[in-house]
Amino acid sequence: MMSLRVFHRGTAVVIAGFVIMHLANHLLSLHSLVAHIAFMKVARTVYRHPAIEFVLLVSVIFQCGSGLWMVVRGWSARQRAVAWLQATSGGYLAVFLLIHVSAIMLGRIALHLDTNFYFAAAGFHVPPSIWSSSPTTCWSPSRCSRMSDAPAIGRRAVARPGYAAWPGA
Repeated sequence: MMSLRVFHRGTAVVIAGFVIMHLANHLLSLHSLVAHIAFMKVARTVYRHPAIEFVLLVSVIFQCGSGLWMVVRGWSARQRAVAWLQATSGGYLAVFLLIHVSAIMLGRIALHLDTNFYFAAAGFHVPPSIWSSSPTTCWSPSRCSRMSDAPAIGRRAVARPGYAAWPGA
């Protein structure tokens, strides 16, 4: 019989495969948003296939639940710094994944938005993110050289009532 820890590791491998593709896509945005969007369109044919997306979502949910369970269950047994570092980073990662995946699914399913670069960037234009020093916080396409190809893609793709994807757009 497989243990909780073995399933936890197995789902970590599934998630790691997606994360490698996801981060490669983010890195492409440093080169050009056109390249980023083009790569994303191809990658989405893989990870948005219903069977693959189901496995990914179940893996994230299981990973978060089992990880938090192991953090709580082993609370009193941890004595070394490495064990506490692993538990703390695992707890942080579980919370991050739940928030990140929930935001993407909310944007896609409830708000019917294309959850691309502009979806993420639009979040930096409302409080409290506007006060952050995030390198992706650009107040206009002209002030951020990476955004120079924004008009060609359609920068209003994630506009919400009362907000534009770029101020003044």
